[in-house]
Amino acid sequence: MEKGILYGVGVGPGDPELLTLKAIKTIKENDVIAVAGATPEESAAYRIVKEVVPEIAEKTVISTGMPMTRDKVSLRQKHAEVSKHISGHLISGKNVVFLTLGDPSIYSTFSYIRSILSQEGYDIEIIPGVSSISAVTARLGISLADWDEEVYILPAGQKDEIGIKNEGTYVLMKPRGSVMAFKDVLRSSGRNVKAISNCGLKNEVIYGRLEDIPDEIPYMTVFVVK
Repeated sequence: MEKGILYGVGVGPGDPELLTLKAIKTIKENDVIAVAGATPEESAAYRIVKEVVPEIAEKTVISTGMPMTRDKVSLRQKHAEVSKHISGHLISGKNVVFLTLGDPSIYSTFSYIRSILSQEGYDIEIIPGVSSISAVTARLGISLADWDEEVYILPAGQKDEIGIKNEGTYVLMKPRGSVMAFKDVLRSSGRNVKAISNCGLKNEVIYGRLEDIPDEIPYMTVFVVK
């Protein structure tokens, strides 16, 4: 029996209208969907897709329940567990669509699953999505970079310290809990800081200045430092 294909599908940052035609087509044509969260309803990616592809509710949905932790051992164990679950469908000939917020190539859980299953010989296809970086800069009405300006993308939640030293634009993604420490770094850098929480969602909040950003912010917050 021919094995199924694993598709990593980016669903964009939050606005359902930013789903690509290719993402919609791939979701509609396949019957097994993998999402983050203990249940589909907990998955932001699932909720985004459901507004455009309501028939997703009738498909087989794998809830991966990825833990919000920095412990690499726990994460590796969970990635292995999820990969084994997905491979059970693939080996039976079924394709699996793994939904991921933004783009699958940028700080995505899918990248770990892809790495494991590609080493096991499964075919993988990636459907790019609109990244939160592009969506936030568009919503703020600013450019990410001009001419020869460099761009630095940092996973703020995984960093104990944030350094803003070089010329260019810094993008800080996925903070965790309190951001008081790196707000001090941003303040001392003397640069212009803007941010958006939950870009494209109903609870979106735009912060036009560093002083407006609270110390506790949602995980889905992106800072643009210019």
